[in-house]
Amino acid sequence: MKYIFYLSVTCILLSSSSCKMTELVKRKEITYKTGFAHRGISGVFFNKEDSTEYVYFAAFLQPKKLSFFPVLDEETPKIEIPLDSIMDWRTVKGIAIKNLDTIILVNSSSMYSARSKITFIDRKGHCWENLHLDEMILADENKFKYSYFLPCDIPLNFLDNDIVFFNANKSYREGDSVPKDNKDYLKYIIPLSRQSSILMKFNTNTHQYQQILSNIWNIECPDTNLYIVGFQFSLENNILFIYSQTGNKLYLLDKETFEINKEIEIKSPYTGIGKAACSLEDRYESYYNDNYGRLRWITYDEYNELYYVAFTHEVKDVKDYSMNFEHTASFSIQIYNKVFKQLAEQVFDGKKYNPKHCIVTSKGMLIGHSSATKDYSPYEIKYDLYEIKK
Repeated sequence: MKYIFYLSVTCILLSSSSCKMTELVKRKEITYKTGFAHRGISGVFFNKEDSTEYVYFAAFLQPKKLSFFPVLDEETPKIEIPLDSIMDWRTVKGIAIKNLDTIILVNSSSMYSARSKITFIDRKGHCWENLHLDEMILADENKFKYSYFLPCDIPLNFLDNDIVFFNANKSYREGDSVPKDNKDYLKYIIPLSRQSSILMKFNTNTHQYQQILSNIWNIECPDTNLYIVGFQFSLENNILFIYSQTGNKLYLLDKETFEINKEIEIKSPYTGIGKAACSLEDRYESYYNDNYGRLRWITYDEYNELYYVAFTHEVKDVKDYSMNFEHTASFSIQIYNKVFKQLAEQVFDGKKYNPKHCIVTSKGMLIGHSSATKDYSPYEIKYDLYEIKK
């Protein structure tokens, strides 16, 4: 009888242990008293000078500064760096911090600036180097005119001395007569998009560059009569992740050869993700509005050796989705192990949290409050700190 009893208890314990779920558990609310709202770029930086991990927030309007807070210290910034030397601040698309005297900002060309450039500043905000990409990068064999920039609101994808950029705004090819009509322009630009590289790797020391991934359009959308919006990318744990803005697949690439090592379809029981490629006519009629489930970001948690993939859910009951997206759409964060086996998925309220404002630290994941919350203040930035529970 004792044997049967102990056997039963053992089976129960084994059963319960096998049902343990990996999940993000809320621990506390953190309010960083920045003096400005979260409208720019944020990230995490470990300062070797004082062995302290900081979260940083960039303000490019007024005040123009970069503020650093120890992760769990929410009172006042411990380090502030002026950004007054960044004249074309409207175009800053990314920041990388190697150390406090090597802070790298990337500016893309736009209506405010005709140049794409990399700017280097020190802890006093002094600009000690500008690299004008438009002047340094030669046109490729098709003579495309490129603008180089990164996705908005994220730190730079930085590895050693290499920065990975989008090759964006493939607006025309030298010698061509560019159509002015929107529909005719789409007919002109889609074939160019399919031929051109979507990324460029640039070395900040040697100024050497490499055009990357001229074939990814045709891999994602083999039918040349159909159209997708474009791609996003992220460099995490020495893996280059590529994904379509309108699809549901992650492509895992070798960071040196840029060969696709793995392809993963992202699915959820809570929402559809992505939309099928469309015809030019559908594209012209705004087929790709924002109300479909959409991949937003992927990041690596080096402290727990986990990957997180975030996507917003489709919204069907909002008339003007583009105006209400941030305040309505729920979003999921899926958790994967090192070999990309899915461990869990958690749903977060889009009325409470902003899916764009998530930072992984050694203390856990900071998930930013939405500006739709009742206690929103334009003079501070609020997060909930979630720890991983395995």
